[in-house]
Amino acid sequence: MGVKGIFHPLKGLEIRESEEHTVSSVPAGGEKVETISFGDGYIMLGMPKVWTETADASVELLYGGLNEFTVKVSNSGGSDKDVVVKYDVALYRGA
Repeated sequence: MGVKGIFHPLKGLEIRESEEHTVSSVPAGGEKVETISFGDGYIMLGMPKVWTETADASVELLYGGLNEFTVKVSNSGGSDKDVVVKYDVALYRGA
């Protein structure tokens, strides 16, 4: 039996690319911490890649748990704004 026979396809694997989550009303010159959750039926495989394309904003991954992760969103602009957090993540959906 070769290596190919040892590894079985991982059923329930989901790769989510360029998913979006909006963090509302991030204060001007401030930060906001928010948790993105996938529900009890999911397990994250590794850590997600996070970024934002919102002007004058940045996002930082703070923590990853079993089925959720927490980000810190910063707004360097002059007014409060909604910031769109984009992420790529691999999930396993259990039975």
